[in-house]
Amino acid sequence: MDSKDQKKAAYDKAGKSDIERLQKAYKEQEEKYQDHNAYALQLVPSPSKQGLRCYAQINLASYHHNLRQIKKMATATHCDMIAVVKANAYGHGAPRLCQEALKVHGVTTFAVATAVEGIELRMCETLSDAKKVKIIVLGAAVRAEYPLYVEYGLDIMLSGGDMVADLMKWAETRDDKDKVVCVHCMLDTGMTRIGFQPDDCFESIKKLHAEGSKNGLKFVGVCTHFADAPKQDYTLLQFGKFTSVLKRLEDNKINVEMFHCENSKSLMKDVLDDEVVKSYMDHDTKGFVRTGGALYGYVPTINEIQMHPMISLYAQIRHIALVEKGTPVGYGRSWTSSEPSLIATLSIGYADGYPRGMGNKKQCVRIGDELYDIAGLICMDMMMVNLGNPEKKEEIKNIKVGDYAVLFGPLRDHEKNIQIPDMAEQLGAQYSVLEICCGLSKRCPLVYVDGK
Repeated sequence: MDSKDQKKAAYDKAGKSDIERLQKAYKEQEEKYQDHNAYALQLVPSPSKQGLRCYAQINLASYHHNLRQIKKMATATHCDMIAVVKANAYGHGAPRLCQEALKVHGVTTFAVATAVEGIELRMCETLSDAKKVKIIVLGAAVRAEYPLYVEYGLDIMLSGGDMVADLMKWAETRDDKDKVVCVHCMLDTGMTRIGFQPDDCFESIKKLHAEGSKNGLKFVGVCTHFADAPKQDYTLLQFGKFTSVLKRLEDNKINVEMFHCENSKSLMKDVLDDEVVKSYMDHDTKGFVRTGGALYGYVPTINEIQMHPMISLYAQIRHIALVEKGTPVGYGRSWTSSEPSLIATLSIGYADGYPRGMGNKKQCVRIGDELYDIAGLICMDMMMVNLGNPEKKEEIKNIKVGDYAVLFGPLRDHEKNIQIPDMAEQLGAQYSVLEICCGLSKRCPLVYVDGK
């Protein structure tokens, strides 16, 4: 064996070793994930909340309302829905919400961003059967991950001709070709993120469709992602590029079992004509709407259809101190009391997911029926709130250690709640509403309530 062959053999061995290491690590974590999911699935009764330093409360009644609205709109175009639950369902808890969607609304198709997210869902008993529950990984994969798609029954997303060639070459070496991997092809119609160029995808899809099945690869669908859905002109331009591929595949007898392009904003804005969407479906082809933000209530109200935000963030008061006028508070002494003040310390910080940029913001913490200012910078594990002068505000004397502050929540729950869009506006124009939800860490447990 020459040096070139030796080097190739070494690379192959290393690659196999990486795959085995990944698989072993996932299996070792399986029991841990199951325990975590079992905890996350509980409806935590109110008395037990008192031991939580902070928590995010998820209103399941609002979630079911949102799901009903989305399914109604999808049905208008004869489409089904893909529930996008990446980033732990945008911070709302993917395992629980997937099972709610499946059991209550019959949703059987979910989308995640990474293989690991898909694996975590498969470890839930009710989501473990790939024949009944489809999990699509929207992000592009690399060869080291391919075996995970086989083992856990995940649908893979291909984003270019090179990836098609690489997957097919890898599939030729499989020993488990009886285990079918469903394949989707992402088309880049204007997002410029990942995907085939519409003019360059046909030959790759044709080869995948013709030759993939013998090696356990099944071409099932194509999709795209709208970059600026509220803007009808650009969205229709993207849709035109997308449907030109659908038509060419149909003309060449290449069956597309499913296609998905509509996201939350295009669905809610009703950008696409329902009859046009229907025209691309028949008994062999099904259209899907792929919704994320709308599921969790964060899209504008359109045509009197209201989506309900469903998450509230709570933090417990763990310390209260009366400070003199001129007392600095927090790192960098960025806030100083202008009069004698009660300072409440909340047991939440940026490590829990509360944005550090909220430091020193005014009227953004609700305790009881009143709003209070943040005093100083947000710490990693704590933050301080200025309750004010107890000699001037008699009501603050009733606030005590153990009480909870609300850092954000829907107006439907309390008229003085700080809404997440308001926080995003305070944080800056480039800050996303969903970024706040997704930023919640595992240190901030999720508590599910039924809305009653």
